[in-house]
Amino acid sequence: MGLLDNILTPDGGDWGGVPWRVLHLVGYTRPDELKSLGKHLRAIARLGVNKIILAIDYKFRYQTDPDLRYGEDYIGASEAHDFTLQAKKFGIEVIPQFHCISHQSWNEHTFPLLSKYPEFDVTPGLYPNNDGIETREWDPTNPKLYPILFALFDELIEAFDSKAFHIGMDEIFLLGSRNATFFSDCDVDEAFARGITRIYNHLAGERQQQVLMWGDRLVCGRAHPLGISFSCKDGLSNAIHQIPKDIIICDWQMKRRKDFETMAEFVEEGFRVLPVSWKDIGAIEDSLRYSTLTNSPSIIGRVFTTWREEEGRPDIYGPLIDGVKLIKMYAHK
Repeated sequence: MGLLDNILTPDGGDWGGVPWRVLHLVGYTRPDELKSLGKHLRAIARLGVNKIILAIDYKFRYQTDPDLRYGEDYIGASEAHDFTLQAKKFGIEVIPQFHCISHQSWNEHTFPLLSKYPEFDVTPGLYPNNDGIETREWDPTNPKLYPILFALFDELIEAFDSKAFHIGMDEIFLLGSRNATFFSDCDVDEAFARGITRIYNHLAGERQQQVLMWGDRLVCGRAHPLGISFSCKDGLSNAIHQIPKDIIICDWQMKRRKDFETMAEFVEEGFRVLPVSWKDIGAIEDSLRYSTLTNSPSIIGRVFTTWREEEGRPDIYGPLIDGVKLIKMYAHK
């Protein structure tokens, strides 16, 4: 009997009947990395996972604007297509992710969009070498940004034959700062909502994609003082009332808590919600207990994140396996 045979059914189980059983992965953007991941898809499916969110960003062999490729040895359409076909054999849907607004740099390296088009920067000319900031961000009110951006999205949609698309939107810190400069005159919540809605309209309307995003910037830090990474006090959270309700909110709350009231708040606002877990098993159980008690059909599953700690083997990643055990336990309560 194998490692997983004592906790899983042959088809991986359905996590208590929820439709979205998601694994979020980063760092599989070289051909050899993606090919290696493909070898573990059968085991990942046996854990009950039926969707993989794959962070891509600029690590793709874009054809519409090759200048927007970052680094070397990135995947292209052929590798994405092969991986997608392989995933489908095991009942897994691949969801590409492209970080929007935030995460436009890493340390001193600014990513290609703002390097080539600095006029889209929301803090133009500030923070040389990206000193003193988490990451650079773009201005969501600049209309010239979107044709360039959507061309990249469309390539990813075609390459992965996707039905859903994750737009990031986490850890946005500059947009609501006093140093932000908008192309259009508006309040910070309106600027944020405009960016989300503009992207949603292209993805959900023109490309028929289900749109997902992280929820941390939609959480009011005054009502929910959860810390800078899990809530905000700069006005962005007011965008929660202005964006399309068809967006699935990935509620990124990864620490142990007595309750997970943000989950209930998103449901009350009319959104479908995917609670997000990481490596804290206690936090996973706390979140499961809360979602079980909430018992809302708007809580449609769960996302397990790894943030590279799985070291290329998500199929044997401890927090995922332990989390599945807990899910099966709570499903039978």
